[in-house]
Amino acid sequence: EGEGLTEITKILGEEWGKLQKSKGAAKKTKKYEDLAAKDKTRYEEEKAEYDALKAEEQKKVEEERQEQLEKDRDEARKMVEEAQKAAAAHEEGVMAAAKKLAKETAKNNKKEEKPKGPKKPTTAYIYFASENREKIKSGMAQGATFSEVSAEVGRRWNTLSETKKKPYVNKANKDKERYQKELQAVSS
Repeated sequence: EGEGLTEITKILGEEWGKLQKSKGAAKKTKKYEDLAAKDKTRYEEEKAEYDALKAEEQKKVEEERQEQLEKDRDEARKMVEEAQKAAAAHEEGVMAAAKKLAKETAKNNKKEEKPKGPKKPTTAYIYFASENREKIKSGMAQGATFSEVSAEVGRRWNTLSETKKKPYVNKANKDKERYQKELQAVSS
């Protein structure tokens, strides 16, 4: 079939060429040229209409795309705002919980304050230990621990005679009197 169409087109071309070369060719071809011109005009009008419709359709599609893009942007903005509000609310909740926890921790960490009173009296042993600790420590092996030094101080206190304990006992009695006076002053 493809060859038949080619063959027909070739024959028509040859006939048209003969027609144009013959006498009175302008008259003979005018009818066909007028038809061709008329058909060309019709084609151009239809093409202009088609192009206008196509342009209008393209414009409409672009407008719809722009509208959808705006809607998508608005929706995205709303989602971001909601997410920011949720994050802010969460952060406020976390901060409130942290403040509450800090207050509770501060309350729990406060030690109950004892009513102020006079300083307790110092014992005779403490007077002895504070005056003799360094002397006793220097007589011990280097690197002796606090416990070892304290044990030695206690041992020496226990072996001290009553006469040698007397100055420390007197200091303790004097401090006990101070304590009693201060205690009476606070109580009244």
